Amino acid sequence: MAGQQGILALVLVALVSGWTAHSSQRVVDEMRYQQGAWEAERMRPNGPVLRTSAMGYHTMLADAMWLRTVLIAAEVYEDPQPSKVAWLRESLLAIATLDPSWRTLYFYGGGFLAVAEDIEGSNQVFELGHEALPEDPYFPFSRGMNVYLYPDPDDPEGSKVEAAEWIEVAAELPGAPGWYKGTVAVFRSEAGEGQRSEAIRYLEEQLERETRPVAKALIEERLAKLQHDELVDVIERARIGFEIETGQPLVEPTQIPLPPDPRGGQWVLGADGQIRSDVAEAEKLERAQRLGREYLTHGARKTRGATASVQ
Repeated sequence: MAGQQGILALVLVALVSGWTAHSSQRVVDEMRYQQGAWEAERMRPNGPVLRTSAMGYHTMLADAMWLRTVLIAAEVYEDPQPSKVAWLRESLLAIATLDPSWRTLYFYGGGFLAVAEDIEGSNQVFELGHEALPEDPYFPFSRGMNVYLYPDPDDPEGSKVEAAEWIEVAAELPGAPGWYKGTVAVFRSEAGEGQRSEAIRYLEEQLERETRPVAKALIEERLAKLQHDELVDVIERARIGFEIETGQPLVEPTQIPLPPDPRGGQWVLGADGQIRSDVAEAEKLERAQRLGREYLTHGARKTRGATASVQ
C-alpha cells in the first residue's frame, strides 16, 4: 500500500512539474514578444552565468545559442533596433565565453555585427577571435579593415595608421596572404605626411625577409609604385625651382636632373603638366578611358530606359 502511494506521489509530482514547465515556457515565449521586452533587458545573455548553469554542457549550449543567434540576426537586419543589436552582440560574447576556441563564432559573428552597423561590437568579437586564435591572420586583418572602412570622423588619418598596425600584425602571422603586406603599405602611405616614407621602409624590410616568389613580386610592385610617388613630389619641387630660376616653363623633363624611374620606364611630362613615369602615365590614361567608356555605357542604358518608358 505504501509502495502504491509512493508511486502515485511520484506520478503526481511529475505531472505538476510538467504542467509548470509547460506553463512557464508559454509565459516566457509570450514575454519574449511583449512590447518592451528587448528594452527591459529581460533577454540579455550573460556568458559567465550561462557557463556556470550549463554544468559542463557549455559546448552544447553554445551550439544551441548559435542557432538562435543566427535566426535573430536575420530579424536584426530587417529591424535594427539598438536593443536588438545589443542582444545580438551580447549573445555572441556569451557564446565566446561558452566555447572560446570556436572559429566560426568569431568569423561570422564579427560580420553579423558589422552588417548591423555595430562596429564597436564587431571590433570586440574580432579582438576576442585574435586572443583565442592568435595564429589566425583573419581576425587582426578584419579588425584593421573595420577601422579603415569605418574611421573615426574626428581622426581619419589616425584611423588609417591604426588599420595599418592591425593588418601588420596579421601580415606577420604564418599563412597570411602576401598581399596583406601591400595593404599595410597602402594604408600607411594614405595616412598623412611622412607615412609614405614609413610605408616604403616597411616594404623594404618585408622584401628582405620574404622568400615566397609570388608574395615577393607583389611587394616589389607596390614598393616601386610608392617610390615613384615619393620621387614625383621631389621632382615637382625641382621643376618649380627651375621655372622660378629661369623664368621659363619646363618643356622637357631632361631639363632638370632626374633619378632612375623605379617603375622601369622613362620620365615624361604628363597631360596635366606633372612629371611622372610613362608607365604611370599610361595607367592614368587607361583609367580615364575606362571611366569614360563606363560613363558612356551607363548613359546609353539610361537613355534607352527613358525612351522605352516614354513609348
